[in-house]
Amino acid sequence: AVANGTCVAVDECASPETNLCAFPDTCINTAAGFDCACPPGYVGDGLTCIDFDECAAGVDACDPLASCTNTGGGYNCTCSEAGYTGDGFLCSDINECFVGTHDCHLQATCANTAGSYSCACNAGFEGNGRSSCLNIDECARGTDNCHPDRAECIDTYGSFTCTCLNGFGGDGISCAAPPPSPPPSAPPGSPPPPQTPPPPPSAPSPPPPPPPLPPPPCPPPIPPHLPPDDPSPPPPPLAPPATPPIPPFNPPPPSPPPPSPPPPSP
Repeated sequence: AVANGTCVAVDECASPETNLCAFPDTCINTAAGFDCACPPGYVGDGLTCIDFDECAAGVDACDPLASCTNTGGGYNCTCSEAGYTGDGFLCSDINECFVGTHDCHLQATCANTAGSYSCACNAGFEGNGRSSCLNIDECARGTDNCHPDRAECIDTYGSFTCTCLNGFGGDGISCAAPPPSPPPSAPPGSPPPPQTPPPPPSAPSPPPPPPPLPPPPCPPPIPPHLPPDDPSPPPPPLAPPATPPIPPFNPPPPSPPPPSPPPPSP
């Protein structure tokens, strides 16, 4: 545009009359004019924009268990498989047994499965697990384990009991006849006499003395001295030895008297 002989830039994006973009908010002013762009979810040159179907193109981010619904400029995801819940981008299994949304019978057990659940009647009952679970009469069917011919089977709700017949003892599953009574015991006798304690052991007796030694043997007898057979006369007897004469005793002479002391000086 020309104003006062001077060229002035015109902002085409500012005027609805000059903003020709399909989405005016995407208009970008330039020195030479303006540019247009399509927002996410659309394709085109900006002057013309058409919706891009992400669901049909398979570029959505929905969970495999969710359905994709195209919208203007986008899409929605919704978990569509029964038994799953989530925001559509992530779908998780619903545990109907835990949250209590199952329809199993009161006498049945609920078991969770992927996207669903199953019901099975408890032991002692039979049926489909949902609408019916009937009591089983094990006694009538003969499926009990009571002792044959020795116990009575009594059906109960969901089970049975076994009771041994009279004359037998046990838990009903195993019943045995009682052992014969023992013979009567002999009457008690008189009490035994009190026992005296044994005497303490005595000290060992000393060993006996050794036997006396035998006396020494006697020497052989000395034969008597017999003179020889000599006709000569015996020798004369020996004379006793001569003793010397004893000299007479002479006493010694008396000693002289001691000298008298000298007289004192005048």
